Amino acid sequence: MLKLDAIDVYYDGLCALSGVTLQVKQGEFIAVVGPNGAGKTSLFKAISGVVPVQSGQMSYNGQDLSLIEPHMRAELGIAHVPEGRQVFASLSVKENLQMGAQTANARKALTQTLDFIYGLFPRLAERQTQAAGTLSGGEQQMLAIGRGLASLPKLLMLDEPSMGLAPTVADQIFECVQQIHATQGISVLLVEQRVGEALDSCDRGYVLESGRVIMSGTHEELSRNTDIKKAYLGL
Repeated sequence: MLKLDAIDVYYDGLCALSGVTLQVKQGEFIAVVGPNGAGKTSLFKAISGVVPVQSGQMSYNGQDLSLIEPHMRAELGIAHVPEGRQVFASLSVKENLQMGAQTANARKALTQTLDFIYGLFPRLAERQTQAAGTLSGGEQQMLAIGRGLASLPKLLMLDEPSMGLAPTVADQIFECVQQIHATQGISVLLVEQRVGEALDSCDRGYVLESGRVIMSGTHEELSRNTDIKKAYLGL
């Protein structure tokens, strides 16, 4: 589905990603973990087209992403739920969700999609007419994920969905993401600092440090790795 081959990304001459190779297959749950400043958000911005790729190749279902404008990538089925939620504060919950349905297919299916989103996140159903800026952090994260789902994605990219949330709320978010993956057949690419939860959820994972992939493997391989246990899990 998604293939990155030795991509490099620079900001103002500084290297954010160097030689990153990564793959997401149809229906997979892939986690990318690493410390602050590792380049995880830059990775998502490159896939979404927010920042340019200086070298290397990116393809999505066989199409060269460098030839596709950023605003058209949603048409391909790529949804990016950004770090920090970034909801439209002055719009209602429902209006935020409607903003996610920008493609023709998404607009046609919006009624059914809203039913699914409200079933997944009942708090959003209760607050359909409430301004998004008045929601709690956890509710805003639910809304950001729901807005991504409203686009009918084939690949859902989640950037630090647990950021700033209480542990119990973050656990609830992770459970919902797992449910989305298990029941909807959507491929998930998750960037997350809560390494234990991310590795528990994923099929495969990548460890990113200083803009480079230093390790990759299956859920079982990474969970057993002694370096990961020491560096990220405190074991």
